[in-house]
Amino acid sequence: MVVCILVLYRYWYSAKIDNQTVSLGENYVRTICGDVYEELIYTYEVCETTSDNPYVDPYDDKDYDGSGEPNNGTQQVQKFNTDELTADQKQKLEDAIEILEENCLGKALIDAIENVKIKIGTSIDSAGGAYVPETNTIGFKSDRHISSDILGAELMHAYQQQLYGTLDDISSSSDHKGGSNIEFEEKAFNIQKDILNGEGMLTFPGEEKLTAWLIDIEIKYSNKTLNLSSSDLSGWYNALESFQQFHKGNKKDMYGAPIDYNQKPDAILNLMNKTKELDC
Repeated sequence: MVVCILVLYRYWYSAKIDNQTVSLGENYVRTICGDVYEELIYTYEVCETTSDNPYVDPYDDKDYDGSGEPNNGTQQVQKFNTDELTADQKQKLEDAIEILEENCLGKALIDAIENVKIKIGTSIDSAGGAYVPETNTIGFKSDRHISSDILGAELMHAYQQQLYGTLDDISSSSDHKGGSNIEFEEKAFNIQKDILNGEGMLTFPGEEKLTAWLIDIEIKYSNKTLNLSSSDLSGWYNALESFQQFHKGNKKDMYGAPIDYNQKPDAILNLMNKTKELDC
């Protein structure tokens, strides 16, 4: 069987400043099918946001405007503590869950999550959502920010806390050691989700090696359980180092925090293995 993966690279070399679009770096679509490579050049614009909350993804809500037709939702919302949500907010959450579950990795994540509380209207600076490990709570900035992308990113952090139990310690430590591991693994979830969708993926600077690593792993373990070799793990940490170095000067989040080389990427590996068991 030949495995073909469509990869959309978007190199974020500049942004939109004062409503003026600044020229951006090269972007291309690469179709990987054996040794065949096809490239196309694209342009686009991106606006950057930042946040002081350690587990806010500043890219989560950059394209989301709250639009879209509601759907029938799913009963998976019952897995969450939604006591503080209105009926309309619960419906929006169900809609986001249903969209997330359309992706096999998203479904694996929803299935794995336990006892997460959902709140709306929390103070989380400019980003659309945040995870608070001390209370196991995901907060959305407003109703319009309840989206599958934001939900997936913050649920990944909730799953990391459920599995590792270290996110609260990392956020409260002086140097936030291991914070880059946590954020990097969340990026891996987003990229792998796009790989499974088969419609291309969004890759920011610092994540190029991670994208290549995930593609290699997807091909290498396409029909078997992921059991990473020492070489596979070396590739993961090499990609993590590139990510951490790219963000090292950013004091607003955990991306550039010191790496914990004892922390293996068990959360994403568990979910990737779970997708092989699911009928999706």
